[in-house]
Amino acid sequence: MENCITVGEMIAETKELNRGAYSDSQLMKWLSDVDARLYQEVICTHVGIISAWSPYEHMEDPLLIPAAWREVYRHWLDAKIYLAGGETNRYNNAAALYNTALSNYTNWYNRTHRPLHQANITF
Repeated sequence: MENCITVGEMIAETKELNRGAYSDSQLMKWLSDVDARLYQEVICTHVGIISAWSPYEHMEDPLLIPAAWREVYRHWLDAKIYLAGGETNRYNNAAALYNTALSNYTNWYNRTHRPLHQANITF
């Protein structure tokens, strides 16, 4: 099994590196938002729908992406924090870093996981 990072660990890391006064519940919501998207757009296209997605409720909940790819979450939360704080330049930089990290993760995931085959035969 791949090494997982928990919601609480990611929130603690974010609070240590950022000066914003964002609550655990707000950061948890943002983590839920990104993982809901990843679940729908990446995971379900390879393993199918495992169960209905539900937002995170506990700090012990494991995030979807393995710890080796934690920068996806790191840059996502940075971008959300900068956007909420009106720091446009910092937001743009964090969003670009997030997009690069997400692309690296999805490329790895697509290389290492077999996609579902859905026949689209038309006549």
